[in-house]
Amino acid sequence: MTKPAFDPFDPKMFADPFPAYAALREEGGVPYCKGIISPYFVALRYDDVREVAVNSERYTARYGTGPIYMDPGALCEDGPEHVAFRMMVQARFAPKSMQRLQEPLTGFVANLIDDMVAGGARGADFNQALALPLPVKTTQHLLGGYDVNYRELARLADRSMYHSRYGGDPDVIARMRWRIAEVFDKWIDDREALLREAGIDAPDRSHIGSVLPDDVTSDLLAGRWEGRRLTRAELHKMLIVMLVGGIETTNHLIGNCVWRLLEDRARWEAVLADQDRLIPVAIEESLRFDPPGLGLWRTTLREIEMQGETIPAHTKVQMAYAAANRDPRVFPDPDSFRLDRPMTEMRRHLSFGAGPHTCVGQYLARLEAQLTLKALFERLPSLRLAGETERVENFSFWGRRRLPVGW
Repeated sequence: MTKPAFDPFDPKMFADPFPAYAALREEGGVPYCKGIISPYFVALRYDDVREVAVNSERYTARYGTGPIYMDPGALCEDGPEHVAFRMMVQARFAPKSMQRLQEPLTGFVANLIDDMVAGGARGADFNQALALPLPVKTTQHLLGGYDVNYRELARLADRSMYHSRYGGDPDVIARMRWRIAEVFDKWIDDREALLREAGIDAPDRSHIGSVLPDDVTSDLLAGRWEGRRLTRAELHKMLIVMLVGGIETTNHLIGNCVWRLLEDRARWEAVLADQDRLIPVAIEESLRFDPPGLGLWRTTLREIEMQGETIPAHTKVQMAYAAANRDPRVFPDPDSFRLDRPMTEMRRHLSFGAGPHTCVGQYLARLEAQLTLKALFERLPSLRLAGETERVENFSFWGRRRLPVGW
């Protein structure tokens, strides 16, 4: 079978990828992209995307979750190695831990809306005013990184994700990596100093909240992998995943959900009138309809057959969540944003992945979106779109870089 061509930078694809995904998905075969640096194949059908996500005997995360081949390490591992790294932070993001975050996150949302309203013009760019700073401040709170301006953290996360997808100017990348390393080293060094002052050479979880601050960075310092503490390089890898993962997905989830509700006034009014029932529905349908990440990558461990195509070993395969989430074999009327879908159907979406690498921060992302919608309905029930939106620049993310609103 001839491999269909796939170009994520095609202007029509970039503006609205969903019609192209649908056409390629129903055409059959596995599209082939010449790639930014490395070529890759694209899995489009729901069953294929899920298979790539869950089958670690055929597809590995060890070479990175982007289109560029990376060195293994930290969460980019499989099997027991991946589990060991994941368990260092998983309790922090478990559903039962969300109650501890309700108060600080509610305060962040309230303060951001205060600032937005205080602008005085009865209008703002919702992305810059709330959808982006909220996950940045939340991630900053979780990592314990209060010594860095949250806007700089947002910029570092954005540029890190951009360059991990596109490559780019080596000098720019070097400067960015140096600054990220400087930020992380300061967080680590501050905690190491506390341990030395307390005479502790081998910290464990009992020292978190007493000797060490109660945050993710301390979790990692107290963690063990193969019986030892993490190296500085491993700490950096874990922290960059936490930084980028905590900001990018939630930023676009919040923006996309508000965008779609305001796009059709009846949707906004329906959720406003029945918040307890429909806020969770709106968030889940937003995740299905507008996945914040259009897809992550795996690498084949051996030659694979998919939809009549042969994919060679050690080849990148993108899991196109956006195509899978609108596969009519799984989701009836897939190209409509509907508030009457059964929750069991909506939650089959793959926006947080599937299998052992399912996004560890999914419950936190949902909580941030929920608190945002509740606050907006209480304080700005007349919120409306106030101009044309603009898509983010990164081809593998789907969100609004600019989302003008008024009230």
